[in-house]
Amino acid sequence: MEQPRNIVGAEVRRLRDAKGLSQQAVASRVAVLGYDLTRGTLAKIEAGIRAVSDVELFLLARALNVEVTALYPKNTIQLMKRGQLQPFHTRSKKQRKLKG
Repeated sequence: MEQPRNIVGAEVRRLRDAKGLSQQAVASRVAVLGYDLTRGTLAKIEAGIRAVSDVELFLLARALNVEVTALYPKNTIQLMKRGQLQPFHTRSKKQRKLKG
């Protein structure tokens, strides 16, 4: 199974659900902060099929009223140490070639 394009999507969804917010409500909160993030884009982020920019990460945290670090899985450091989590720019050519 291919690694998701972001590691924060599942936590964004978990926090959004815990706060009783719809994807549209979070997208609207981000819009109030001055950035265009559609509900569809948020859905792709939550599903891990779209990467998240640094600005989007910051704004999602603000929209959810949490610290940016709350958007990362609790075991992020452990996953990195075990080699189970790699940034895209460090993936092998073989992994990139398989993608398309």
